[in-house]
Amino acid sequence: VRKELRGLPPELWYSEEHKLMIKIRLTNVRRNDDATTRAVIAALEAPREEWKQIQTEGRTEEQGPLAGLMVFHCALWRAFGTKEFVNAMPFQRDLQSWKTETWTRVVDAAVDCWRQGHYCFTDAYNPCRARRRVERWARNDPRGEEVVRDLYEQVCGHHLYNIWKYRINVAKMAEKTRSWQA
Repeated sequence: VRKELRGLPPELWYSEEHKLMIKIRLTNVRRNDDATTRAVIAALEAPREEWKQIQTEGRTEEQGPLAGLMVFHCALWRAFGTKEFVNAMPFQRDLQSWKTETWTRVVDAAVDCWRQGHYCFTDAYNPCRARRRVERWARNDPRGEEVVRDLYEQVCGHHLYNIWKYRINVAKMAEKTRSWQA
């Protein structure tokens, strides 16, 4: 137990005065069983079924591009990190490039999600946590939508570019080594 909790009875851990459980960010959820991971697994169900069909039919030339799309979508969803964003931006099988025209629909989906009162960025890990603070702050700013749109564009335009560029190489390495850690 963290030192902050030792001297305080459990009923006060969540009190307005102490707010310890919010401040120290303890978790008892395994990463593979959190809400966002469950949403990602659900969103990948159709491409996984397509992958199996491609394998069964021996159309191996289609496996690389599909695996690359799966890798990219996992990175996209984790770059934001909430189940609400995953649900707002489902798997895009027709994604052929990562340029302004392409990622504009991702930004639009994120803005729509934010407009509905959801956050697109998780507060579970950085750098998303800092971006989540911007989303929260933007709710009270008259230019809030413009602020979050710029933030989402920055993530799509800069941070995801190299993932897109190397997605097939990452997928090949993962398949070759049978590990995502390679």
